[in-house]
Amino acid sequence: MNHYELQNDEVALSHEQAFIVNEQKRAEVEVLLTNFNFVFIKRIKQFLKKDTYEVEIYGVDTVKIYNDLPHIIKKNKVVEIYFKGTEKFLEFASKKQATKFADTALRLISGQSKFVRGVKKTQKELAHTSEELNVDIVGASKKAVGIAGDVVIGASAVKGAKKSTQVFGMIAKALKGQKAENQSLPSADNKIVKLKELKELLDSGAITQDEFEKMKAECIS
Repeated sequence: MNHYELQNDEVALSHEQAFIVNEQKRAEVEVLLTNFNFVFIKRIKQFLKKDTYEVEIYGVDTVKIYNDLPHIIKKNKVVEIYFKGTEKFLEFASKKQATKFADTALRLISGQSKFVRGVKKTQKELAHTSEELNVDIVGASKKAVGIAGDVVIGASAVKGAKKSTQVFGMIAKALKGQKAENQSLPSADNKIVKLKELKELLDSGAITQDEFEKMKAECIS
């Protein structure tokens, strides 16, 4: 790198061009993400002088954590990064670039893949809704994907039936999308993908060993 020297044990994970859009003046920056730091390199144009460069470095451990996840949000082509004491809103050339950068940063800091992060987020949302409605929606959602679970319905569930239906609709839509994605793969590859996802869920604590063994057997058969 011309304006940033990697340490001996430091690895570049992402190197992109973007614009910082939450400052007084929109500025183009070179964005480097390593296993240690977020590096922002801004070129300062000088009239009749050689351009200078401003380098800002933020450790990956300075990103705020919200609900057990790094506070990094992707909105269309913009990735919002909330550090302790400051924040950077980066606009990339395309949604694909923004998604790739955000996923790389989130996986680096959380140690979890996008799949596992999504499952855990859904579990928390369903658990919260279950508490509000007095309905075991988490258990029902497990049953929907082949894990044994019973639905426990309380008196308040009737009042919240509409909200419960919306949640189940979201679950069904997500499962349908995952099924369509998996069906586009060859049969052997499909099983490998499913087994990897199950192992990630087991390692993250999202499912128990017994649930893992049961779903693995169903996948292989």
